[in-house]
Amino acid sequence: MIKRSKKLLEDCPGHASLQHKSHMAFAAPPASISPQKNGARIPQGKTPKEINHKARVLTPLILYSIFYGAFIINIIDLGLPIQDWFHIFLTIAYFSPSIILLIILGWRSWDLALAIGLLISLMNDLFYAPVGNLLAATNYDLARWYARQLGLLGSEPAWFFRAGIIFFRTTSLIIGISIYIRFIAACILILEWWRK
Repeated sequence: MIKRSKKLLEDCPGHASLQHKSHMAFAAPPASISPQKNGARIPQGKTPKEINHKARVLTPLILYSIFYGAFIINIIDLGLPIQDWFHIFLTIAYFSPSIILLIILGWRSWDLALAIGLLISLMNDLFYAPVGNLLAATNYDLARWYARQLGLLGSEPAWFFRAGIIFFRTTSLIIGISIYIRFIAACILILEWWRK
């Protein structure tokens, strides 16, 4: 009786169609189709290969920025005569590696190139005194020097900013704000480049 019922069910014209639909209902969606939400395609995360490539580009650039800014730029800074163009020259030195980076990686990586220039300038402002003391070119009290650089001494006068017609005396607060803004901007730019 059971065999006969099964045979009758198989002979039914719609049986094959129902069987096909039931398989389709439980089948996994094709890998090429991305999930959608409200009709829009949801962006997929980066593949391990893409992450590895980004890391291989970013890591040596960060290390280079630290070395170039903390040592090369500060050695140049310590030896330069103080002239009206002093900070113009330093700014060119900060961002010259960024120009080379743009030539190699293209304009699409402008945010990374700008971030590298900002990091180099930060290394100059954060390691000038330690490098100067190490080379016996200066004799700073490092605790007080860092307090001034980080804006903790408020309106206490610091060095003169010299960029041609732009000339003014900085204060601890101005230097500190400049350092914090550049650090935040560099982090944002690197994150934006990483998300591309």
